[in-house]
Amino acid sequence: MRARAILGSAAASLSILVLGWQLGGQPATVAGSTTSPPTGTGTDDGSPASSALDTGAAASYTGTTSTSRYGSITVSITVEDGTLTDATAEVSADDGRSRSISARAVPLLRSEVLTAQSADVSMVSGATYTSEGYLSSLQSALDQAGL
Repeated sequence: MRARAILGSAAASLSILVLGWQLGGQPATVAGSTTSPPTGTGTDDGSPASSALDTGAAASYTGTTSTSRYGSITVSITVEDGTLTDATAEVSADDGRSRSISARAVPLLRSEVLTAQSADVSMVSGATYTSEGYLSSLQSALDQAGL
């Protein structure tokens, strides 16, 4: 009886590990996120690729990818007439809990950033690494846009 219990618990543990491994390799999709890079990104020297600030045309900029021990995040912004009109994030989290935290934090950060029109916003409680990565990548995109 004891051998059967040990074998059963080992099989259950193995199946949970396999399932977690398979789910852990999937990139997170977060509301307000994108999986394709935007067009019109800034140049290597940090100057805007187009004169969206002068012409009134919308331009997109992609910030540098910020990586932490829980995954990575890349923020892309859209600027029109010198105004930040959209911010999207591509999040790659290493585990389910990190994906859940990012799914909660990214929409809150996006809302605050669009209201403040800058990266000078409060971090989301309980999502320190996600907030730091988001704001770091966002600031990189804002620098490229000249904002």
